Amino acid sequence: MSKLIIILAVFSLVGFLRFYQLGNIPQGLTQDEAYYLYDGYSILKTGKDILGNKLPLMFRSTGEYKLNLTYLIAGSIPLVGLNTTAARFPSSITGFLTLIVLGVIVSEITGNRWLGLFSSIILGFSPWHFGISRLFYESNVGAFFLLFTTLMATRILHLPKKPAFSSWVFLGLFSALSAYFYGPFRYLSIGLVILTILLTWCSTHRLTRSHFAVLLTYILFMLPIGSQAFSRQGLMRLFQTTKLQTTDYVLKINEIRSNCFLTMNKNPLATKLCYVLWNRPTLFITRSALVGIRLLSPEYLFFESVDTYIVPRENGAYLSLLLPFYLLGIFYFMQWVLVKDRVSIFLLSSLAGSSLIASLGGDISYHRNTYGLLLIAIIITMGIKVTLDWLKKHLPSKFWLGIIVFLGTSLLLIQNIKYLTYYFTNHVISQPLLFKYDAPLVYDFMSKNRDFVIFDNIFFAPVYAGIYWHLDPADFQLNAKWAYPDQWGFTNADRWGKLSFRGPNIYDLLCQKHHNPTVPINTFFVDDAIGPFSQQASYISRDYTGSLALHAVYDIDELYTEIITSSPGDLCPK
Repeated sequence: MSKLIIILAVFSLVGFLRFYQLGNIPQGLTQDEAYYLYDGYSILKTGKDILGNKLPLMFRSTGEYKLNLTYLIAGSIPLVGLNTTAARFPSSITGFLTLIVLGVIVSEITGNRWLGLFSSIILGFSPWHFGISRLFYESNVGAFFLLFTTLMATRILHLPKKPAFSSWVFLGLFSALSAYFYGPFRYLSIGLVILTILLTWCSTHRLTRSHFAVLLTYILFMLPIGSQAFSRQGLMRLFQTTKLQTTDYVLKINEIRSNCFLTMNKNPLATKLCYVLWNRPTLFITRSALVGIRLLSPEYLFFESVDTYIVPRENGAYLSLLLPFYLLGIFYFMQWVLVKDRVSIFLLSSLAGSSLIASLGGDISYHRNTYGLLLIAIIITMGIKVTLDWLKKHLPSKFWLGIIVFLGTSLLLIQNIKYLTYYFTNHVISQPLLFKYDAPLVYDFMSKNRDFVIFDNIFFAPVYAGIYWHLDPADFQLNAKWAYPDQWGFTNADRWGKLSFRGPNIYDLLCQKHHNPTVPINTFFVDDAIGPFSQQASYISRDYTGSLALHAVYDIDELYTEIITSSPGDLCPK
């Protein structure tokens, strides 16, 4: 009973901190969150996405062809309202459930419930998982299903007795579900299924009905999106990432080849050596390999943030004091791989596969490596197990073991309190332009004049207004105008009625007013709070300290009156 109380207390604390002020910290909607949220609202109200497609399995949105996080967000809106919390709620819920699944995996592998609980605590307060679970990321949702797949696989591979048939069915089910939320998991999930089949086949050298059942389950649940997985739409995000990389490669290759040509006295024959060494395939392989290695490096995992939107600066994915246990955990699993332990082979192979797929994106991130980072938590916990086993064997009494555990736990607790305090008190405040947390204030100010024409250079006006003003998504589907896709295929809703994202500059609007100064043009212009007219802005949003001006709203009619009064002259120079 006492164990249950402790477990409930720990998860209650973790849950409270993860859901506390979820919609306000970080405050403000990113572009991705806004489109996900309004797409979800559109599905809820009309059964169609914002482009008018009925119950799609891929959401074109801004041209990325997002997967099915939108449906979970649609289900969150009746619970918490049309707000930032709804955009983040699915990621927060699945992130919390991930802690439970991780604890069960470690408990079953080690036979120690306390280690399972400690693994949940390690992940629960890790900067990367804490941060990403307070944001919208679809890869965090997909990683929950993939970790549940891992639970079924380790249960099948670890138990000495014949695994339950249901474990195989759930293995196929949850691996398929992960692919519904994050594109790269299509390839990783089938890889985990095949790896589990191979490891069990190596023990018996025969295929069983369980092997066929897991494949059949996977195929059946993948059928709805299977036909789209390799279509142009299904591969769009991969295409966009590859094209962004190619642009970078071309610039680097051209620079190196030009320098090579000059330093070799413009000798075409000698310059061909540089063409062999520096080309797209070699750069792609080199960069992917370096990224894959860095995803397992102490710098990335314990010391330096690679995405300050998720993890504050001067923090790694995990608390730095856990580094020794990570190294010990790697050593532990490598030892067991050498004796052909199936669970160890599965976990390290899964980590390698996850790192490989994440590295193909060409950049180091957290949201592309969610599954790999979850496996790191298991490795760290096993390193702690190795340490405790050694201490139990070599210390003269439990008293000294208790002292060492107390001191180690205290140091981790202090480091964790420092991180959490910084996250809730400084992380968002120190980066107001990144988080754009003033969007609700700006749109609240303009809500008093919803009949005005609005040109918004900052907040993607059509979608932001749709969210903050609860505008009808059915009308958006019919009347929103979209920008022509750029070279990477990205687009935005440019206009919807009187709402426009970007448009004429403020001088053009003042000139328009100047042609007929007595007729109100009823126009708001939203821009950065800099420039010659910032002192005449109708509204200026500020950071939490009140000292930094963030964005300005100009009422063109009011601004014109002030300018023409103080500086009469021609506002329409030739």
